[in-house]
Amino acid sequence: MKFNGDPLDYQLWRQQLRSLVGEQHPVRGIKDAIRSSLQGQAGHVAAFLSPEVTITEIMSKLDSAYCTLDTEADALWSFYGARQRQEETVADWGCRLETLLAQVERSGPLPQPKDAMVRQALWGGLMQSLKDLSAFQFQQASTVDELCVMLRRIERDHPNTLPTKANVRQAQAKNTSELEELKAAVKQLTAEVKNLKEQNPRMS
Repeated sequence: MKFNGDPLDYQLWRQQLRSLVGEQHPVRGIKDAIRSSLQGQAGHVAAFLSPEVTITEIMSKLDSAYCTLDTEADALWSFYGARQRQEETVADWGCRLETLLAQVERSGPLPQPKDAMVRQALWGGLMQSLKDLSAFQFQQASTVDELCVMLRRIERDHPNTLPTKANVRQAQAKNTSELEELKAAVKQLTAEVKNLKEQNPRMS
């Protein structure tokens, strides 16, 4: 994954790097991968580090520039307070939760097992139409991966009950149209009242 200095992408990029380190690749290969993935402003940050710099030192430098400044309480609030967006698929929603949980991990120890936290937040933050269809699946799924598969099946089998990009755009267009009609009606009514006052000064 490329990282160009956008703080919103940093946690995901950092998590991928942690996975790379955990796979025990050669240090030089990891350092080369880091440098090749950094672009834009982030590339400039790493450009001034010496060739002998360690992976830990690289990460410390990048953390100082891009790591979230949230406290543990802030990170937990963001994680548990997150909700699935209207145009977000179950898969996208799950990935966003994983990114938010990485911020929690960075700010302190997790209060519960990771899988249990994501499983609860994944279902708890679902859009209501999908949540109404999946209470049984939530009880049956013992892991977040099982729950995600079940939710994706519901998402596939009930397309008409869930918001799609086209439906969202249509609803937004309808709301805009109704608002414009209301503005026009208010404008016309205001003009009529003004006209009546001009014709009958006693109304003023």
